[in-house]
This record gives sequence, structure tokens and C-alpha cells, in this order.
Amino acid sequence: MGAALGSGGVSGQGGAVGTGGSSLNGTPDGGLLDSAPLDVARDGRAAQVGDASGTEKRDAPAAEAAQAIGIPMYVDPSASPSTWAQVTGAAPTVALLVANPDSGPGVSVQASYTQAIAAAHAVGQIVVGYVHTSYGSRNIAQVEADVDAWYSFYPMIDGIFSDETSTDVGTIARYYQPLFQYVKGKAGGQRLVVINPGTMIDEPFMTVADVVVTFEDTYAHYTDGSYPANPMWMAGYSRWRFWHLVLAATTAADMQNAISITRQRNVGYVYVTDQPPTTAYSQIVNGVYWQTEIAVTSGQ
Repeated sequence: MGAALGSGGVSGQGGAVGTGGSSLNGTPDGGLLDSAPLDVARDGRAAQVGDASGTEKRDAPAAEAAQAIGIPMYVDPSASPSTWAQVTGAAPTVALLVANPDSGPGVSVQASYTQAIAAAHAVGQIVVGYVHTSYGSRNIAQVEADVDAWYSFYPMIDGIFSDETSTDVGTIARYYQPLFQYVKGKAGGQRLVVINPGTMIDEPFMTVADVVVTFEDTYAHYTDGSYPANPMWMAGYSRWRFWHLVLAATTAADMQNAISITRQRNVGYVYVTDQPPTTAYSQIVNGVYWQTEIAVTSGQ
């Protein structure tokens, strides 16, 4: 954990942090009308996580929620149980977590992660497991083996977080669509698919993910005009399909401004940290900054 800022995607422990970057009414939904898990139901009740098979149990943030916090938790719960307790104690505003024992599931089940996932579930949080795809160049059989390990070691896992996702639409049919279907075909647990290109995507990528990280970079790059405006197609999707990770927002005022911008961009899941890219997910914000982020994100 902790390396130089890279080129697209939350990295696993020891890797680089990347650069930043369902409709219910008949509008485009990228083919996920029946399976988009984090959309908000028409009647105002929370939609459920996963596909529409009726097997999913934990709910997405309620329709009235302004936004929710999603955090890549690259913190070993056995080494820092207090950090995990801090995060689970902030439910329901903190709603989505990424578990990452070792740039993936590791080589065996770890009791501390079993307990951490159970604690998160007890307060209604969603926990997805980290895998990396090396922008579509990693052997997909290796990625699928990581997926298998997650569901074997932690049968209660809510899905998979696919890091270092390519933005080349040519990789969809040969790589990300098969991976999406592979996760959706798993038994047990839930089957949420989160992809992290870390920057804006073309709309076809919405067919291979339930949630997409479309920004992951520093506050400076979030506010200097270099990040593109939302494409028109984004208006056809629920805010719960998008997640922004804004790093190195060093002051509380910067953090609040970043959250305001994410709201203008129709982004449901956010995490803003004062930490630089090297420690953004191994050092979780706390203190007054953390309490203010919770309040601002929840719309209090």
C-alpha cells in the first residue's frame, strides 16, 4: 500500500493509485434494467443489492439519502480493528466497503476479515472483494480464480471490485463482459460488480458493472477543469451507479467543496480524504474532518 499516483484505478496493497478519473422509467440503462442493484425504487423504497433473482437481502441506500460514503478499506482488521469499528459505526452513511487482504483475497481465509465483513453486514453495509485486471491484460483465468477464492473464503461477500479497469471499449466483449457474467453466476453471497477505471468511461461499460468509479484522483485535479463534464448519457442512470474517490483534499473546506461537486455530477457514492494517494486507503480519515464528511454526505 502506498505508491506513486498511477493511471487509472484504486490499487491493491503495494500498488499505485490511479488517475481520476437503471433507469426505472425507460431511459437507457446499459442493459441492466433488471439487475442494476443500487438504483432507487420508484415507490421510494430502497432497491436491493445484486440481481433481480430475489436472492439478495441487503438494501441500497434509501431513496431519500443524499449520498453515501464508499471506502476502499485497505486496512487489515486484525492490525487496526479500531479503524474498522470507526467505519462500521458510521453506517448507514458509510454504505459500501472494499475488502482487500493482499491485492486480492489472499491465499486462505482470515478470521479477522470474516469478522469484519460480518460486523459490516450487521449494520447494513455492503462489502465487495478486491481483484485487479491490469487494464484487461491480466489472464482472465487468474482473475476468475481470485473471484472463486473470495466466494470460497468469504461466502457472505457481496460482490467483486474490479480494479485497474480498461477504458478501451474493445475490451468489453473479450474481457469485462465474461468477467461480469462470471461474478453474476456465483452461488452464495451476493453478486454486485464494481469496476474502477478511475476516470470517465464510454456508456457501453455500464453493461458490465453495477457501480463504476468514474473519478479517482486528487482534489487538485478534480477542481482544475481537467475532468470532463458529464456526458449526456449519464442523465439516464441513477446516481447510485457512480462512485468518486477524491484524494488529498487537505482541508475540511476542500472536502465539502468536493462533495458539492460530486452531487452536481449526479454521483451517489463518494469518499473524500485528506490523505495523499500513497496512504489514501490505508489511513482512513477521522476526527472533525470525518464527522463533517459524514454530516455533509448524508445531507444533514
